[in-house]
Parts: sequence; structure tokens; C-alpha cells
Amino acid sequence: MTVRLLSRAMMCGFAALVMSSASQAQNWRMATGFSDSVFHTQNIQQFAADIEKQTGGQLKIKVGTNSSLYKQPEIKRAVETAQVQMGEILLSAYGNEIPFFSADVVPYLISGYAGAWELYQASKPVLNERFAKDGLVMLFNVPWPGAGFFSTRTIDKIEDLKGNKMRSAAPLTGKWTDRLGMQSTVVQVPELAQAFSTGMVNMMFTSSPLAPQMQAWDFTKYFYDLNAIHGRNAVLVNKSAFDRLAPVVQKAVLSAAEAAEKRGWEMSRSSDRDYKKQMLEKGMQILTVRPEIEKFLQQEARVIARDWAAALPANERAVLEPFISR
Repeated sequence: MTVRLLSRAMMCGFAALVMSSASQAQNWRMATGFSDSVFHTQNIQQFAADIEKQTGGQLKIKVGTNSSLYKQPEIKRAVETAQVQMGEILLSAYGNEIPFFSADVVPYLISGYAGAWELYQASKPVLNERFAKDGLVMLFNVPWPGAGFFSTRTIDKIEDLKGNKMRSAAPLTGKWTDRLGMQSTVVQVPELAQAFSTGMVNMMFTSSPLAPQMQAWDFTKYFYDLNAIHGRNAVLVNKSAFDRLAPVVQKAVLSAAEAAEKRGWEMSRSSDRDYKKQMLEKGMQILTVRPEIEKFLQQEARVIARDWAAALPANERAVLEPFISR
């Protein structure tokens, strides 16, 4: 074979290799309802970058943030039907569809990040099973900072809880605050400032990230740091799409997911510290309730937890019973 023919053969072979690699490369879409400023989104962006790097560009994931692809309640279904290959959901947002998904927002089922991790590990088999029924694979979970009471007034004794007008974001927490003698009211986030200014509410039960988002220091003075719930976000992938990936690419996705979960939990902790620092700088007071008050909060929360868990299937109830009976 002449040098010219050999050179041409080599060039054709290289071109075929490039075309083959290009045909194997995939471009996926991932949906999340949260904005670019939220630590969850920042973690996911790094997750996508890690996958592209580890696969040598064989899998690229474009993240659609801030509900630009689908709104939060639509994301799970969009991943199920492969309208997008990946998505991030707030588990508790699907509690009406699958009640077990509300476990992490049952007040005082756990307390703090250690409790949140323990609950996650205990509930993971049930979550994996439920997602598998819908053709989904759960890649990782990351918690929000712990929730507490934002208030316009101090809580010095149990009686101070009664009569407050509480903005509650979820039915379970609304039932709980009603048992505390409060009047729970549903108020959407964009309407919170007005609701506080008009006296429609004077307290809300949520976590520190909402403070800078809503500039909560303009209408509340106190944050009682209860760590009574840690809601979690779950990142999902369509199982059929995942199964079509080459084994080496699957391995890279799972490796990046493991790293994202570890990083995300640390980001949640550090973000909580940053949010609270900002709250203090803006003149808010971050407090803890007296032991007798917290005991009362936990006591009433246990009633809610037992009533809620009673309607769950036996296997799901068994997972949660050790947390409820503490």
C-alpha cells in the first residue's frame, strides 16, 4: 500500500472513530423548580459538570432551573414520561400522591441534620421501591436547613403559643400548629410580606433560606431555631434512559451522584450558617425555646405523627415507628 493510500486509510479510520464517538454522545435535560441562587441548584450544576467531565463529554446534561422547563409539581411526571431524563423534586410536594413522601416534614419526627440523615437512610428502601414502580431511579437526596418559628413576638412560655396567626406551608404542620392553639392560614410566599404587614399572620414555620428570599427581617424580629423538620429534595433519573447508557457512563453518573449527595449535605449546613449570619446582621434575634416549651411542641407533634402514620401501608409504618415512638 502506498504512503498516500495508507494515509488516506488512516484518515478515514480516524473520521469513522470520531463519527462513532459523536453518535454515542448524548445530551440530556434536567428540570428543577429552584433558582440559580439556591444551594441545591448550585450543587446540581456541579453534578452535571462532573458527569460531563467523567464521561469525556459522552453525557452532557443541560439543567433547566427556576421552573424554566417544568413547574415543581410537574417534574416527577416529566421524568417518568421521559420528557426530560432527569429532575429534582421536593419530596413533600408529592405527599398527596404518595403519603410516605411527607415523612421528612412531619414535625419532630427527627431533629437536626443527624436525625435527618438517619431518617433518610431508614426510608431509602421504601423510596427506591416507590420510585421504581414509576420507572424512576433515585440518585441522591439533599436536605433543606431545619425549620423553626419566624415570629413578630417572643415565646417565653407555653401560653405565648396560643392565639398566634400562623402561616403554615403544609397540611401536616398546619394540623400541628392548630393543636398548639394557633390559627393556621395558607399564604403563598409572594404574599407573605403583605400578610404580615396587615396582621393576617404574625408567625410562620419555615427554614432559614426563606429569610433572605423574602427579607423576613422587614416583618419579623425573632427566629426560634427548632430544627423540627428537614425537608429533602430528591434527584431522579428515568430508568429506561439510564439503562440505555453504556456501563462506564452509568458508573460515572452514580459516582457523581454519590459526590453530589455528600457535597449537598455540607452545602445545606454551610448555607444555613450563612443565612443565619445575614439574619443577625439585619437585626433579627435567633433564639431557642425553653425546654418545657419544646417538650410541649414535641408532645403535640407525636399526636400528628401517629395519626398520619396510621394510614400508611404496614411496611412503611414499620420504617417510621422507631422515630415516632421515641
